[in-house]
Amino acid sequence: FLHENGFNFTRLFFNFQTLRYPDFPEDPYLINMWELEDLDHLLAWCIQYDVHLQIAMRGYLDENGVNEKESPQRMPQNDEAWELTQTYWAMLTERYAGIPSKYLSFDLCNEIQPEPHELDKQKEKLGEMVEQMRAIDPNRVLLYSQWNMGNIEWTEAFASLGVGVGCHPYIP
Repeated sequence: FLHENGFNFTRLFFNFQTLRYPDFPEDPYLINMWELEDLDHLLAWCIQYDVHLQIAMRGYLDENGVNEKESPQRMPQNDEAWELTQTYWAMLTERYAGIPSKYLSFDLCNEIQPEPHELDKQKEKLGEMVEQMRAIDPNRVLLYSQWNMGNIEWTEAFASLGVGVGCHPYIP
């Protein structure tokens, strides 16, 4: 449908809890391979029809592997949650390594930003994750989509890591 109607881009809002559906095992590192295969099929379809797929992170997991309940717009809140986040992104980066950027990009943090007092710690953790992803697939396009004007310090933190920055302006 997208290809037939002249579109060449689609954005998949995604969070890692999707990969644990429907059984949500106790071990948050266990992935339902059927869910991952669905993502593989979507990407294969996009390549077949010359449509770019952007996987856009929409909400991080807590250390138990479930969506952050208190505020889905928060960054990972502790080292354990960051470790889980880094493991999932590394898995996807490795799985899709070598697929041309023409077909695939990762939006690491769709409209999510830390509280001002968390900025340095979150930048450090994000930097570790980006470095790990770049080591696996140095050519993958990595993005951050900020909302409205965003927090300029956070935007600059992302940009300093070599991550592309986009803006979703909802207020003129």
